[in-house]
Amino acid sequence: SLFLSVSQVEAALRYWERRALIVKLSDNPPRYRFYSALQQAMRQGTPLETDGSFVAFSENVYALFEDRRKITPSEISLAWEWVEEVGLSQEVVLMLLSHCITQRGVQFALKNAEPLAVRMKEENVIGCDDADVFLRHEQAVHDGAKKVLARMGKRRKATEDELNLYRKWTKEWGFDRDGILNACVEMTKGDPSFAYLDKILEGIRRRSDGKATTPEKVERFLKGEKDAVS
Repeated sequence: SLFLSVSQVEAALRYWERRALIVKLSDNPPRYRFYSALQQAMRQGTPLETDGSFVAFSENVYALFEDRRKITPSEISLAWEWVEEVGLSQEVVLMLLSHCITQRGVQFALKNAEPLAVRMKEENVIGCDDADVFLRHEQAVHDGAKKVLARMGKRRKATEDELNLYRKWTKEWGFDRDGILNACVEMTKGDPSFAYLDKILEGIRRRSDGKATTPEKVERFLKGEKDAVS
């Protein structure tokens, strides 16, 4: 047994269908006709019509990973769905894959990148310039979260939940990286964590009316509160 899920099998079949090596005959039950490469070339004297755009995209994905990792047909089909179903351009999807290789390592699971693809669509990432701005911010999120973990004495990658909190702190609440790091001094009780820091930053934001966001302002605000009660 290959221990593949139904969705993985279906994705692989869609891949070979686009490469014109199989033809779907019916949906219920699903029936296919398979062709070898030679049969494809000789069928009625002409090759079967392939999805040229998909084939070119597949080759670009293979080139992106080179020989560092074997990409399966179902993974190619999943990435192609971000083009056809999510609505990203091929160039943007390739930039997304390259970003994930850098951030998560070449063995990352493509399905775990799908929420990022959806968010890029929701934030109206259209062209390569949009993608560059979006992915640079994502890089800053990963780098910032890593520094927060280091400040907490933890040597590991941030979880997706932790990254989402960091995005909220910077994008919604307006804190910069060093402002967040300066707030870490307030984690004096129990085990430091992103959830703990979230409450601290929420309190600073509320009590300062959202004005204490930079490192200097956070430090000055916290010192002012301590001086007021001393």
